[in-house]
Amino acid sequence: MTAEPYARLDAAYLLGALDADERLSYEAHLVTCWRCRASLAEISAIAPLLAGLDESVFATPPQAPRRQAPTPC
Repeated sequence: MTAEPYARLDAAYLLGALDADERLSYEAHLVTCWRCRASLAEISAIAPLLAGLDESVFATPPQAPRRQAPTPC
């Protein structure tokens, strides 16, 4: 089987977002597809990094101070 139907499932698999049937199918595919294994290995460090972020990182940034209009000469 080609990697095409599975090419975009790596992140969902890594984050645990696949349903049981999708997960089993993807895992079976990984046994024979070096491209998908390589893709999964490439992004595998992302999930722990995301898990370690403080939620305040995602807060709305503070408003920049308003600049005053220039005074006419």
